[in-house]
This record gives sequence, C-alpha cells and structure tokens, in this order.
Amino acid sequence: MQDNPGKAELPRLALVSNRYRFVYVPVPKCGTTTMIQVMASLHGIEKTGRVRRMMEPTFWTSKDATQGSILEYWKVAPPNRQAFLNAYKDYRFISIVRDPVARTVSNYRNKLNRYAGKFAKPAYLAGKLAAYLFPFSMKRQLEAQNMVMRRLIPSGSFVAGLEAHGVMWDRHFWPQATVLALDRVHYDALLHLEQLEVDLVDFLKRCGVSEEDLERILPLPRHNSSLDADAQFDVQALAAIARIYERDMTELGYRQPAS
Repeated sequence: MQDNPGKAELPRLALVSNRYRFVYVPVPKCGTTTMIQVMASLHGIEKTGRVRRMMEPTFWTSKDATQGSILEYWKVAPPNRQAFLNAYKDYRFISIVRDPVARTVSNYRNKLNRYAGKFAKPAYLAGKLAAYLFPFSMKRQLEAQNMVMRRLIPSGSFVAGLEAHGVMWDRHFWPQATVLALDRVHYDALLHLEQLEVDLVDFLKRCGVSEEDLERILPLPRHNSSLDADAQFDVQALAAIARIYERDMTELGYRQPAS
C-alpha cells in the first residue's frame, strides 16, 4: 500500500507561548510529554496530575488570535489552518524530531496494540486476554498485553508489516516530515530529541528566557526513552525503516541505519 502524505491536513496541534512568541508543533513519539511539562513549568502552570491533563487542547478559531493567554494548547481544524499560520506568522515555529529507528522502537514497545488491532487480530486478542488476568493494575495490564503481543509479533515482522501496509493509518506512525508539513510550514528550529536539553536551552535563550527560568526547568524530564535502538532490529528491518522513513532520514538530518 502506498502512503499519500499529500492528503494529510497538517499541522493539527500547536502549543503557543505568547510570552516568548513561539509555537511548538508536537510530533507523536518525539518528546511531546516532556515538552508539554517543560512549557507548563516555564509559564508557571501548576504541575498536578498527569502532565497531559494539565492542558487539554481546544479548537482554535480566528477570534482566539487576539485573546491569547500566556500559554495556549490548540487543535487546528483544516478550515482554520491557514488562518492560524497567518495569525502567528511573526512567531518562531519549532518542533522536536527523533531518529526514525528510535521512534520505531518506541512505537514497537508502546503502540504495538494499535498495529495489532488493525493488522494482527489474533495477537491483539491474546494480549487483551493476558491483560484481563491483571484486573487491578493498569500498569501490569499494559505490561502483560505488550509482552504477549511482542512474543507473537517479532520486531522484524512488525517493521515488515509497516512497509507492507504503509504508515498513514495512525499518526503515531506517520513520517515526522508529514506531521510537520515541512513542504508548507517554515520552522525556525527542529530540536533533536537525542540532544534535547542542549538544543532547547539554546533556542529558549534566543527567545529571551532568563537563566533563572531555565534553571527551573532543568534537568529535563524524560519519558519512554529508547536506548540502543539499532539493537532492537536486524539488518533487514533497519533497511526497511530507512525505506519507510526515507524523507525523515534525509530532511531531518539522520544517518541511514548501518547495514
């Protein structure tokens, strides 16, 4: 199945700092939770409960462009997308990007249920049954479900399935360049997750963030990091990832996986 990124109406989410005049566009599995937590802390928002629930995005309309609070989290519907980009044309646009191999590892570890539910129903149902055995702990349910699904769907089969079926059926698997609409949106900075603290501090200094405020957000929290990514896949799988995410490898400045 061939993907058609041109059909994707993007970007869909945006976290806007009116205090420092920049717009962060999240990419799934690329440090989103970390960045939301950092921006909430930077703007003095109380950190209680799950970080994503602190700021649930709401739909943006043109009237919101003149009613901004210091920090806003928006869903941008396709009819309003160009108006949104025009409203913030004087702001810096940034995002966080990630090595496509490490991002695929993260999806295999944490989003395998989405793949299995669509393309490997027996493995999906077996995982659900395993989760049912641990009804009193959500964490243990998820661990059991993922463990069973990974046994039934080896990493190589997962990557082969992504290549066969395409990746546009779930935005967690979309190419990062597609999520960011790099052909239509200019970004002042694409921060690399592998060196996020260095890249983010450099960017925030350019935005006028004080040393005192920087100290408040450091060291950065990390969630669901994927270490030794290349070790998770064999040579054939790495080659497939390079084909699936060829544009990300080229446009985001990542090396091709070693063969």
